[in-house]
Amino acid sequence: MKFKSELLTAASGSIGGTTYLRSAGALVRQARPRPTNANSPHQRAVRNFFGVTANAWSNLLSQPQRDAWSNYAALSPVTGRFGDPLTLSGHAMFRRVNTVRLTNAHSLLPDAPTTPGLTEHGITGVAVLKISSVMGGQITIGTPWANQDDGFLQVQTTRFLPPGRNYYSGGLRLWLTQNGQFGGSPVSFFGPDNAFGQLVSDITLGMKCLFRITACTDDGRLSSPLTQLVTAVM
Repeated sequence: MKFKSELLTAASGSIGGTTYLRSAGALVRQARPRPTNANSPHQRAVRNFFGVTANAWSNLLSQPQRDAWSNYAALSPVTGRFGDPLTLSGHAMFRRVNTVRLTNAHSLLPDAPTTPGLTEHGITGVAVLKISSVMGGQITIGTPWANQDDGFLQVQTTRFLPPGRNYYSGGLRLWLTQNGQFGGSPVSFFGPDNAFGQLVSDITLGMKCLFRITACTDDGRLSSPLTQLVTAVM
């Protein structure tokens, strides 16, 4: 459980039977959800990637490589749960970058980026279109990851949510990996269902889906995640 202040202007996590989470512009308190499957194939894969990156840090990387990750992390703060700048350790940054890479079927990257800072995701808009039975988004032409053979975009989604819901406390799953291509940057991504296999054609107007989108360049720089709750429209 994390509190930003005793006045609860910001809180995240669970304590007792209560869970606090951020919604669209407000702090939400709800009964603590019970996980229905704490050992799904997706969760097992993520735990395996955590093990792979921990072993690589301890047994495969040289000390100069670990020092380079620490230096990159010190110069490249990320955004914390409450929107504040957060400086990770070199180990945490290495695991953060490479867990994303392994999850999206890219190779483990032992060397830290030499350019400090994060990259851009380049997403200009995300939509769920009932009339077309698809959902997806647009990508800015010239975004760095999109013009690199080893760059990619990770797109995760939730299940479809009822029209009155403005928050989601469950897990997200990998929906799509959009790989970049040198000289032929992708300009969009789309699909007929969400990461849980629910078809856009089966939902009603006003239902929602939460997207979380992260980009990764070929040198391992991640973007800040774009998290957006999208309502299905015609």
